[in-house]
Amino acid sequence: MLSRKRLTNGANVRREPELVGSGQKEAIASFPQQRIWLHEKFHFDSSDFSVYNIILPLIVEHGSLLIERIHSILLSLIDEHTVFRTSVSFNSESNQIMQYIQPLTQDIYSFQHSRNITTLEQLDHLLTHESVGKHFDIEKGKVLRCHVVERTNNYHDLSLHENDLLIISFHHIAFDNSSLRPFLKAFKKACWKNFHEKPTLSALQYIDFALYEQKMLADKNIDSKMNKARQFWSKLMKGYDWNKKPYLAHNENKINKTSPGRGYSTSFSLEQHIVDGMMLYAAKNHITMFSLSLACYYILLMKLINNNNNNNDLCVAGVIANRFKEEMKDMIGMFVNLVLYRIIIEPENSFNYLTQKVQRLSNDVLEYACLPYQHIINSHEQREQQVLPSASLQYESLISSLTAKNAMETTIDGNVDMGLYFDRDRSHGNGITLFDITLTIAHDHHTKSTECFFDCSADIVQNQDNVDFIGKRFKHILTQLFSSSIIDEPIYKLSIILPDEQQVLNRLNNTKHSSHLLALTIHEEFFKQTQFYPQKISLELEEQSLSYSELLCSVLCLSNHLTKFVKPQDTICQCVERSFEMVIGMLAILSSGAIYCPLSPLDPPGRLKTLIQDTKAKHILVHNPTHKIINQLDESYDFIETDLFLLSNQFNNEVKTISITTDCIAYIIFTSGTTSTPKAVVISHSHLLYYIQSSIELNTLNKNDKAIQLSSCTWDVHFHEIFGTLLVGGTVILLRPEQGNRNMDYLSNVVENHQATYVCIVPTLQMILFDIIETQQAYHRLKTLRLIWSVGEPIPSHFARRLLNISPSNCKYINFGGATEGTVAQIYDIITKDNIDLSLNTVPLGLPMPYFKCHVFDKYLQSIPIGFTGELYITGPIMNGYLNRDDLNAKVLIQLPDEYYNTYKTGDSAKILPVIGKIQLLGRNDFQIKIHGQRVELEEIQSTIYQFSSSISNCVVIKVQELKQEHLIAYIQLNKSSITSSFDNKSIIEFCQNHLPQYMVPSLFILIDQLPFNSNGKLDIKSLPKPDLSTLLMFNNIMNGNEEDEKEILMTNEEQTIHELWREILKFDKKSSIPLQRSFFSLGGNSLLIMHLYSQIHKKFNLDSKTSFNISSLFRQPTIAEHALILRQWLNSTSGTEENQLLHSLNISKGKIPFDFLMPICPRKPPAPPPPFPSVAVKTEPKIY
Repeated sequence: MLSRKRLTNGANVRREPELVGSGQKEAIASFPQQRIWLHEKFHFDSSDFSVYNIILPLIVEHGSLLIERIHSILLSLIDEHTVFRTSVSFNSESNQIMQYIQPLTQDIYSFQHSRNITTLEQLDHLLTHESVGKHFDIEKGKVLRCHVVERTNNYHDLSLHENDLLIISFHHIAFDNSSLRPFLKAFKKACWKNFHEKPTLSALQYIDFALYEQKMLADKNIDSKMNKARQFWSKLMKGYDWNKKPYLAHNENKINKTSPGRGYSTSFSLEQHIVDGMMLYAAKNHITMFSLSLACYYILLMKLINNNNNNNDLCVAGVIANRFKEEMKDMIGMFVNLVLYRIIIEPENSFNYLTQKVQRLSNDVLEYACLPYQHIINSHEQREQQVLPSASLQYESLISSLTAKNAMETTIDGNVDMGLYFDRDRSHGNGITLFDITLTIAHDHHTKSTECFFDCSADIVQNQDNVDFIGKRFKHILTQLFSSSIIDEPIYKLSIILPDEQQVLNRLNNTKHSSHLLALTIHEEFFKQTQFYPQKISLELEEQSLSYSELLCSVLCLSNHLTKFVKPQDTICQCVERSFEMVIGMLAILSSGAIYCPLSPLDPPGRLKTLIQDTKAKHILVHNPTHKIINQLDESYDFIETDLFLLSNQFNNEVKTISITTDCIAYIIFTSGTTSTPKAVVISHSHLLYYIQSSIELNTLNKNDKAIQLSSCTWDVHFHEIFGTLLVGGTVILLRPEQGNRNMDYLSNVVENHQATYVCIVPTLQMILFDIIETQQAYHRLKTLRLIWSVGEPIPSHFARRLLNISPSNCKYINFGGATEGTVAQIYDIITKDNIDLSLNTVPLGLPMPYFKCHVFDKYLQSIPIGFTGELYITGPIMNGYLNRDDLNAKVLIQLPDEYYNTYKTGDSAKILPVIGKIQLLGRNDFQIKIHGQRVELEEIQSTIYQFSSSISNCVVIKVQELKQEHLIAYIQLNKSSITSSFDNKSIIEFCQNHLPQYMVPSLFILIDQLPFNSNGKLDIKSLPKPDLSTLLMFNNIMNGNEEDEKEILMTNEEQTIHELWREILKFDKKSSIPLQRSFFSLGGNSLLIMHLYSQIHKKFNLDSKTSFNISSLFRQPTIAEHALILRQWLNSTSGTEENQLLHSLNISKGKIPFDFLMPICPRKPPAPPPPFPSVAVKTEPKIY
């Protein structure tokens, strides 16, 4: 019984296949051979260089050696080791990559003889050519090459002499670095053999390893070594994104695989104290030097690719000798397996935590490294593409350089001594790399020295400087880790910012700052200016004007009325068009102690209602043109018609005392939000005043200015134009409300007639303005401008140069930017002809304004190196917060150490440009975009779409650009129960038009069965069906319910002309037929294009822009038929005088405003001009509203 039991147990013991000699001449190629063959075929077949050469340069140290003897030695060696005459090729019949042992012939290897290589430069060039040249033909079995090099011409005996070289090269498909010692052993053996002695084949050949490998993989037992390895690798690599590419250098614009394999290299030695620190750390924490090096490498990669949202999921390739059986150690061939070290870094944890995690990973990888790389990636559908990870690491441990050197020495025929020629490591610095970035760390345990090599793809880093920077950053990380106490801190605190870069960052924010509370509020500063300049013109609008005293009179009259029913810090909304009443209302609201909130008359009623409800305002200032708009809201609000009130009431010169300080809220302004409700930005008096003071110090505001008021009241730039100008004693030039900010021909005439000195204008309008100026050769119109204040959009570099060439010579061109949440603008750049860099697509945003600081941080609030992408943060007199949004305030308002003011997280991607040190914006990190110059949260549009119908289960809105026109496209997925029902396009468009501004209404609504998502559960935008924008022309029946085919309707002359202009401006094909009832905006039109249309209509019909129909008519009636009707009515109209029409459009009545009663407050003879805003040394904590 006992013996039987033993026999049974013995029968169940699994035995791995054995590696034995087979004597076969052909077999399936080994997996290492297949990997090399496929990768070379797929990626380098057409290249003029090779990435798989391994060279062994030997030098004659003593004696002489016949070249014929070298031939015999190599033939003997090739005959004995069949791997050197093994071809690898694809067999179409078996559909396999096969290996075939070829017969020994005289030309089975490549041979070259060079003479007179006298200089080291020549030799270096020759060795480099050996390492990268295409010398092999693996499909014919030519995988070994011999190049004999005579350094002089002193001998003519066909022999190598002292200092001559014998360079033996191998193709990697037949040789790996671990084959070096077996090869030298075989080489020595071949040297000692008799010249004519027939070699004997080794017991084991490389082909036997390939057969053994197949047997191992064929074992499907669940407990087999290979199956356990499959399970490990499947779990480790699950969900890895193979498509992501690293951004390793600061100045790469894009990654194009234009020159695969080409690279740049750098190397450096580590200081002894760093090496000692690494060895001590490894010993104390029981980890290998390889694992320690890998952990440091992970940190570098994490920091370099900080702009990638998944930058913590890192995968590094490594090589394993893969000679896990004793019999393999003396075999020559390609055994190396590629393995993957994937880890998800937790930056909040310490370096100690990371190294232990890496050590565990290294142990596991080593245990399961037997599985061929093709099988490691096979379960991830990457085998066909032969994908490689972006990064690799090689750790070379040299026990003793002296021992290594001795192992390479040999004696031939008893009188020729040869050794390794070792000037440098030929595997580095030869301009070739397989991976995007490879780090090799060579550590010599005998000398306790460490050398690091970086080889980076030319497609990724683009130039040598970037690779050098990568090396310096890695060295900087090692210095911090092993020369300071930061090793116990979270690893996100490790920095790759070099000392020179830190100096640039320090200079960036070397701006003026103050924590003092200003003494006067906005309206009190205005009162002060009125005392100094009572008779000076404050406002101009066409032929009308108001002096400072007249303006103050109206402000006090309305303010005193408001104080009867408004408590301090109540919110009052104002919905008026551009007019005197608008400015009077703004100042009166502040003077009453209330908070000003502007509303746009162009917004749909549904949106206006939402905004008013969000502010909880009970009182709304309107005037005659906007009273009907607010009445549509069907809500019980207290309406105050400013124009009627000012005309019908006696003036009250009483200045009431209101308990308002500068830390109280001045205004609320809305920006697009992630819900259907926009975000309300809250700004205090002091913060706006600090912004204005900053502008004064930059000389963008002064008392002699006459400023064009161009911006909409819902854009915070209008605070700069109005308050900024009035608070320094300047004059505000208002444009006609119906068309002033949209008609650039009219604007240029206003600049000339009113002698304006500055204008705040977006680049798109600048282009239209200067097109008109150039076309009409009317450069004189702008001669009084001292400043063009560009804001709202990036400035194309080529346009900036063009503008400077034609603008007045004394006119400054300044780019301003920032966020509404940061108080109007926080960054500026004075643009000159000398500092425009045409290699940049857009002009840099610039430098922080006084009282503001700008930071480019990663998600851990750590500074980003110069030129790298991070998120822009702004510190200074910024918003107090979002109204009623504590959740958002907690996310975007941050208190940095040692900062008095809060810091705003903008959501903008940005970088600091090298050399010039200016900030460049790169787009958004979130779902916020800019469309037609307006900042838009896509989630706000999506939220509105969801409100339209409960049948919508999912939707996404994206921005597309075609023919230079921007469109919003909505993709809608319906509930399964709703798929069979028809979807009403007309209703959803009307719904969006009633709840969103026109620029936020999508051009197309596309029904889709299922939104596409990638393996990580994220929306795959690239897989969304491409919108056919030509279908915009086909929606006439849907939108208008008109069964009649409009193509058959004859158009009038006016309609035909308008139709042609639409096609030209909207970039439609000349054969396109646009429905007469189709909205201009639904076809991708916007306010800027309508301005262009307005200008073209004037040219076609020779209209006078000063007296023609209002451009707002084109907005309100946006179809071809309506445009043609407007034009026809205007051309046929003969009623009304020009003066009455002008006054009607301006909403102005004739009459004088008395101001004599202001004399006690505003003396006619002003004292000296006021100094900048005074402050009091009172420090208070900023309020969160």
